[in-house]
Amino acid sequence: MPIVFDQVSFTYEDPDRAEKQRRREKRRLRAAQRAARKAATQGQAEAGAGPASDATAAAPIGGCAPSNPGSVPAPSDPGVSSASSTADAAFSLLEDVEEKPAWGTAPDAVWALRGIDFTLEDGEFFGIAGHTGSGKSTLIQHMNGLVHPTCGRVLVGGQDLADKKAAQALRGRIGIVFQYPEYQLFAATVYDDVAFGPRNLGLDAPEVDRRVRRALESVRLDFDALQAKSPFELSGGQQRRVAFAGVLAMNPEVLVLDEPVAGLDPQARTEFLQLIAELHAQGITVVMVSHSMDDLALLCDRILVLKEGEQFALGTPAEVFAHAEELRAIGLGVPAAQKLANDLRNAGFALPAALYDADTLADDLAALYQAHQEGSHA
Repeated sequence: MPIVFDQVSFTYEDPDRAEKQRRREKRRLRAAQRAARKAATQGQAEAGAGPASDATAAAPIGGCAPSNPGSVPAPSDPGVSSASSTADAAFSLLEDVEEKPAWGTAPDAVWALRGIDFTLEDGEFFGIAGHTGSGKSTLIQHMNGLVHPTCGRVLVGGQDLADKKAAQALRGRIGIVFQYPEYQLFAATVYDDVAFGPRNLGLDAPEVDRRVRRALESVRLDFDALQAKSPFELSGGQQRRVAFAGVLAMNPEVLVLDEPVAGLDPQARTEFLQLIAELHAQGITVVMVSHSMDDLALLCDRILVLKEGEQFALGTPAEVFAHAEELRAIGLGVPAAQKLANDLRNAGFALPAALYDADTLADDLAALYQAHQEGSHA
C-alpha cells in the first residue's frame, strides 16, 4: 500500500484571501508613502528652501545619511525631521512586504508545505527530519486524510485521500501516534482505552478482545495485571505504551510516529526504539519523525529532510548525512560517528562514503592503520 505525495502543498489559510490581504496591505502602505512625501514637501516649504531642501534632495530613499554632514536637517526643524521619519518608515514597511516570502516560517507565512513529492514504499522504515516549524507534523497528518492538500494529491494504494469515502476506508490501515500520545488517554480502564478504535470499526466483542490482548502484548504490557486499571494510575512509560497499543489494536499496515521517544528516560527510550524496530521487522511500514539524527541513521531506510515546508533532501541515511555542512546550515546535525568520519575523509583519510556508527568506524580506522603499518615496513 504505497503512499504517494504528488506535488503536495498545504496552507492553513485560504491562499486567495491571504493574497488579497497582502495586496490591501501594499495599497495601504503606498498611501502612507504618498502622504509622507506630501507632508515632507509641505514641511520643507514652511522651513524655507535652505539646507533642509538640499538634504531631502540628497538623501536617498531608506533614510541613509547624505555624505555632506552640513546638509543634515537640524533637530530644530520638527516638521522636516518628523515627515522624513514617517516617509522612511513607510518605505521600509513597503520594502518588507514586497520582500517577504508568501510561504515558509516568516511571520506572515502562508504555506506550511510546498511541492512535496515522494513515495513511501511498502515495508519501508522512513524518517522525517527538520527544524521546528519545518512542516513535519503537518506532512504526517496528510498520510491518513486528517488534512488534505491545498494543491497536489496524496494517493494511498492508488486512491486519492481527498475522496472522503476512500479516506474513511483507509484510516484504520494507517495509524498515527502523535507526540506525547499519553495525553490522549481518556477511558476509565486500560482495556476500554485500547478497545476504543476496534469498537469504532464495528468489530464484535470477541474480535475486540483478541485485538486488545494482542496489542498490549505487542507493547510488553501484562493484560491480566493492567486491563482493569485506570491508565492514569500507570507510570509515564506505561501510559505511552497503552496509547501505542490503542493504535496497534487497529491492525495498521502503516505506523506513523511523531517524536515517539520524546520525554522518555534513556532506558525507556531504548526499549521503545527496540519495540518500534521489532514492529517494523514484523512487516509494518514505519514513518518516524525525529530530531535525533542517531536514531534516524540507526533505523531508517530513507530520510526526508524538510526546510521551511520544502523538500530539502531525500535519500538513504548515508546520502543525507554525507552533507554535514548543508544540514548544519539549517539547524540539523549528523550522527557523531558520521561527523567524525566526514571530518577524517575531508582531512585525507581514505574512508568510503558509507554510513558509520562507532563500531564500523573503529573497524575501518583499524584497517587503515594496519595497512599503513604494513606499507611502512614493506
